[in-house]
Amino acid sequence: MISVRCGFISGCKSATWGSWITNALHLVNICHFYMPKIYNAPFVIFEENITMKKILLTVPFLVWSFLQAQEQKFTAEVYLVKATEAKYGKYITDKCRLEGEVLLRPDFFDPDVFVLEDYILCHDGVSPRFYYKLYDGHQTLYTTVSNATVISEKKNDDMAKVYFSKLTPTEKKEHILQVEKAVESSKQKVKLETDYEIIQEDKAVLDDGGAVLKNSVVITNFSFPGEYFVGFSVELYNNSNKRIKYASFTVAGLNAVKDRVYTLSGGLTKVIRGVGPVEPQSGASWLFETIWSDDSFHTGRIVSLSIEYFDGSKKTYTDVGKLIMPDGFDEALERLKKFNAEHSEVN
Repeated sequence: MISVRCGFISGCKSATWGSWITNALHLVNICHFYMPKIYNAPFVIFEENITMKKILLTVPFLVWSFLQAQEQKFTAEVYLVKATEAKYGKYITDKCRLEGEVLLRPDFFDPDVFVLEDYILCHDGVSPRFYYKLYDGHQTLYTTVSNATVISEKKNDDMAKVYFSKLTPTEKKEHILQVEKAVESSKQKVKLETDYEIIQEDKAVLDDGGAVLKNSVVITNFSFPGEYFVGFSVELYNNSNKRIKYASFTVAGLNAVKDRVYTLSGGLTKVIRGVGPVEPQSGASWLFETIWSDDSFHTGRIVSLSIEYFDGSKKTYTDVGKLIMPDGFDEALERLKKFNAEHSEVN
């Protein structure tokens, strides 16, 4: 039997045994410090009259606990990288060249996003080259640092270089394990942020389109087609609850300096009647040919629109611009619907 007395987180002294017992007991006290943090439970330290056998059985467990505590301390920093349209490789040769070429063609609407697994310095004997080791959830690729951009908030290439230079080989392995688990959620987050940027850019178009849709009629599209003689093409949407009988458009042709030009019939404007019926919440289109000669015609505009309903009521619009759906509205609306659907799925 050996008599040992240990204080709380203080050094333990042996009265009769050598220094290895002292070192072991010192490790016990270190573990005493860490164990409550790991298990959040009281830790029972050695009492008096502990046998040598109990010490030898307890120390390996405490060593394992100590190592576990150290491993649990490491948390990987996630660096997200967006690819550019450049050359990527599956390997780096001993001459610091990319091998197994892969050409990515990302675009703004669907960017290629990777997590950064390593920051590699390769020296071919002439000059150093820096490479990213990237993972996208399916494949690992390498590229030069100049071919990709760190997009994580409040992080940049210099910070990545410092972070990876400080990692031990064990920590690098743990970093890879952690970021590979996080890659899909990280990519989804970036995609939503990218889509949100697009929606924000679409906001003006969507707002203008929303204002147009408050009207009883909407001009969804119009043009002035023709090669030798110019006509007028228009699409109209009946946004009311009444049937449209006639839609009469007054149009004017303009030359390069925005002055009106004469029609083939000799007037500076032309009234064209589109014949219905146009049902409520439905659309119609009309094409009127050979209104102007193209020798002086540069562009055209709709001066006014008169709507006659089957119930005999009429309405005339002189500020026609408020009836015209802005370009790109349909596409912006589809992107908004897609964004809302994906966002609701994530949440």
